Formats: sequence, C-alpha cells, structure tokens
Amino acid sequence: MTNLNPQELNQVKGLGEANSALLCASLELGRRFLSCRRKNLSRPADIFDHLRHYGDRMQEHLICIMLNGALELLAVKVITVGLINRTVCHPREVFADAVAMRASSIILAHNHPSGNLEPSTNDLEVTESIEKAGRILGIRLMDHIVFCQDSYRSMLENGDYTF
Repeated sequence: MTNLNPQELNQVKGLGEANSALLCASLELGRRFLSCRRKNLSRPADIFDHLRHYGDRMQEHLICIMLNGALELLAVKVITVGLINRTVCHPREVFADAVAMRASSIILAHNHPSGNLEPSTNDLEVTESIEKAGRILGIRLMDHIVFCQDSYRSMLENGDYTF
C-alpha cells in the first residue's frame, strides 16, 4: 500500500483529487520520517536511499547528513541550492546544525543534474575545505557522495579524496 498514487486514490468514492494528493503526501512524509529514526548508516548505499529523491532536481543541492557516535542518522539537511552545475557553500553553513545537534560526524552529498558522477575540481576543493573545518570542530567528514536519480559515487570508496 505504500506505493499508492493520487490517481489510484481518486477512484475511491468521496476522496477527491485534493484529498488524494494530501493522503499520498502524508504517507510519503511518514515514510521518510520513520526511515530516518536511528538507522545506522555505515555504507554509502545506505546514505543514497535517503538522498535518491533529490536526484532529479535541476539545480545542485548540497546536503549534510548528520550522524551520532554510533553512526545513527540524526538529520538530513539541505545546506544550499545552486545552479545546474555548481553550488557555493561555506563551512559555517555546513556545520551550524551539526554543532547544534552534537553530531559526531557528517557526510556531504550533492546531486549532479547532468548525471555525470565524476567529482569536479570544485567538488574536491569544497570537500577539502569542509574536512579541514571539521577537524578543527571535532566533527569528522566521513564521505562526500555525488549522486543522480539512479546512481551515486562515493569519494571515499572511489579514492577521489582521502578522509
């Protein structure tokens, strides 16, 4: 029943178009909320499941995944929304919520609307900047994931950056 869509629900007598859409949105919100509760995220594939819905966006979204000491998900936060091929960020924006939530580590992620998962020079520079700031704050950057709707690339797994 979790794959219901508004068109199917519209067939239920008395539900109507607006209520069908509202019900589907509520189910999706509940799915996302419950899937984020204290789930251990030890592999990039686990992270990708929480990001996939950003993969079809036409602008780059830089996302910070905050983890506690047991690698359990604390929060997923969009830090910036950029252009079609880049986004600008500063470490203070990346770490503001991580510090407030007492995160032990973070994982950066951003979508590539082009579908090309190769990290750009800018991606590597941002990764280095965030990793250095995290060392000072005592919040470890564990990985940086570049993704599109159906695939991802972990900088850690692919040796693009040494964490």
